[in-house]
Amino acid sequence: MAAVGALSLAAIALWFWRSGTPEPIPSTLIAAPLPGGVAEVAPPQPSVLRVPALPSSTVERAWRDVDGEAVLLRPDGSHLGLTLHAGVQLKLEQLLDRTRVPYAAIVLVEPSTGAVRAFVERAESGDPVADGAHLVAAVAPAASIFKIVSAAALVEAGATADTRLCFRRAPRGLTSRHIHGTRFGLCESLATALARSRNGAFGRASLNRLAAGDLDRVGRRFFFGEEIPFDMVIEASAIDEGEGDLDRARTAAGFRGTTLSPLHGAVIAAAIANSGQVMRPYLVARDSLQPGLRREHEVLRQVVAPEVAAQVGAMMVETVRIGTGRKRFARRRAVLKGMSIAGKTGTLNSHHDGVLRQNTWFVGFAPAVNPTIAISVLAVNGQQSRAIAAGIARDALATWFERPEPPAR
Repeated sequence: MAAVGALSLAAIALWFWRSGTPEPIPSTLIAAPLPGGVAEVAPPQPSVLRVPALPSSTVERAWRDVDGEAVLLRPDGSHLGLTLHAGVQLKLEQLLDRTRVPYAAIVLVEPSTGAVRAFVERAESGDPVADGAHLVAAVAPAASIFKIVSAAALVEAGATADTRLCFRRAPRGLTSRHIHGTRFGLCESLATALARSRNGAFGRASLNRLAAGDLDRVGRRFFFGEEIPFDMVIEASAIDEGEGDLDRARTAAGFRGTTLSPLHGAVIAAAIANSGQVMRPYLVARDSLQPGLRREHEVLRQVVAPEVAAQVGAMMVETVRIGTGRKRFARRRAVLKGMSIAGKTGTLNSHHDGVLRQNTWFVGFAPAVNPTIAISVLAVNGQQSRAIAAGIARDALATWFERPEPPAR
């Protein structure tokens, strides 16, 4: 019937609600009103929940806490039940507001299911630093987060956590002198090099141990260059390995060729936490117009073998224990004391249209053994640095593990 397959004007208002500009109408509809006012669910697969394609910014702007459940309300009183933990979502919104960072985002995902448990961002109105940034927009450089992919490629090529890498320090960039020659005075294990985010080590190792195209091949397995299936349209993170030794080395170290969205960062961390298996991330758990139907978990792909994921995950623990995340995680709330946490930091400045953006990342998972949550944090500062991603991630993880359990449903 003609009414099925089109939303009423009242239902459309849900997607415009609290949004400064009109959002596009969802491309996948879950219900439509019949002439008599009764809602009929579209019938193709009655045992499978049909999910709308949520427009960008709908969830983080319009979600509501109804009796402890995060929901999107329709004007007719029906609703979508979300995977978000309502209490954690609210506290993380408050956490980001306190930072006063021009743009910041936090995504929490359950590695074993793909359920998104927090989906939070803060964008300073009128600040050009925040322009274009969003939870599913891949506008920030991936920076050293791409070293997770590089480490996985190196392990697949035969390296181990103990493999010795010799290099020159290159904290602010890689040049030909960092990757060519014979005199490299600093030597560390691959695990320590990842923990301390040694650009020279990853640049040289990518040339000595990987073939041209390996970074691109493994990166695409991790969904670089490919849109991740999700409940809203997500911008694919870019990947360009480049040509020539210097390009490849700089890509491996995170200086060029890749971008990342906050959601994608959480997917990468969740894949390592889940033995290399990527679950489809999702936000909509149920629909009151489709009673009895719930979301089914879906495996997207195996990005690396379980043993490769285990090695990379163990190296990521060193980031928090002795590496670039140590300082921020040294002072942690009681709930995190004694907990082993895996992570990777990333820092890279970018300039566009005369605007400086200091991009900082933290992605990881906790506990490191039998992980239950993966996290991605992006913090983008301007000229003044107010807070960085690792510190925000520490507090976000504490908030997650301090959470009260929601009421049973």
